[in-house]
This record gives sequence, structure tokens and C-alpha cells, in this order.
Amino acid sequence: MNFHVNITTPERNVYSGDIEHLRVNTPDGKIGLLYGALPRVCIITEGDIEIKTTVLQLHAECGDGIMIAEGDRVTVLAEFCVFDGEPREEQTIERAGDPYKLAKAKIASALGRSDKSRDDN
Repeated sequence: MNFHVNITTPERNVYSGDIEHLRVNTPDGKIGLLYGALPRVCIITEGDIEIKTTVLQLHAECGDGIMIAEGDRVTVLAEFCVFDGEPREEQTIERAGDPYKLAKAKIASALGRSDKSRDDN
């Protein structure tokens, strides 16, 4: 059976959907959740998150945060979370330098293009 998971960071909702299995890192080691797991709130630590759906197995790198499991719903709130191949938000922030450049980079990214031809300081 499936349960619903939401993975959220301060910047965005990373993943939302029905899954069969979730595995996260905690200070005491990895824990896995299946449908019908006991309700719990736990700290998660930076590391790999595994998500298994009926057709896919996904891996993401996740920062510190918390996980809340209640009934058939799990919420993961993390500092950052990126799936394989995605750039980390904090690396984007470091490259952008200031809020203006960060906003410009995010707009260009949303439009699917690189805006390196102009440098408005």
C-alpha cells in the first residue's frame, strides 16, 4: 500500500506524491517507513533520502531537518533537498553573491535560459 509524502525546503516544495517506501538518515542511523508506520516526529540528518514508488526508485541529497509521520501522510522539512543531477540551492546562492544577482539567476532559470550576456551591477 502507498502513503503520501511531502518533502519541503525553505525555497520550494521538492516532492509530493504517493510512495511505497521512504528511507531517511537520523542521528541514530537510517530509518525506513512503510504504509501504516507508527506516528512519530524525528530529527533527520544530512544524507541520502530514498523514495520508492510503484515504478521508480529516487535518490536525493537532503540537509538536516525533521520528519513528521502521521497516519498515511509523511512530511519532511529539510534545509535543502536535491535529486541526483540538480544543483544545490546554497551553491546557487554562493555564486550569485547578492540578492539582485540571485533573483536574476532564478528568473533566468525559470525561463530556461542563461542570462550571461549582460552584467547589470
